[in-house]
Amino acid sequence: MVRLVGVDLPRNKRILYSLTYIHGIGLTSAKKIVELADISPETRTNDLTTEETVALRQTLPNPRSRADERSRTHVRKRHGG
Repeated sequence: MVRLVGVDLPRNKRILYSLTYIHGIGLTSAKKIVELADISPETRTNDLTTEETVALRQTLPNPRSRADERSRTHVRKRHGG
């Protein structure tokens, strides 16, 4: 099982679609991530090698920065600024 940024990815789906299970990653972002990690979009999640998994982890945006941005946006909306 592959776990990235706190999300267990589905095993039998293509990696391109599995990445969309991560909050904030849609199909367009998943395509860019897979391309940057130099992984075939046809590869199934359970067929990923250790090297490919490491490449995905290094390519994914920092989840902390995305969470911080969501938090700041929420605060701005609540306080009218």
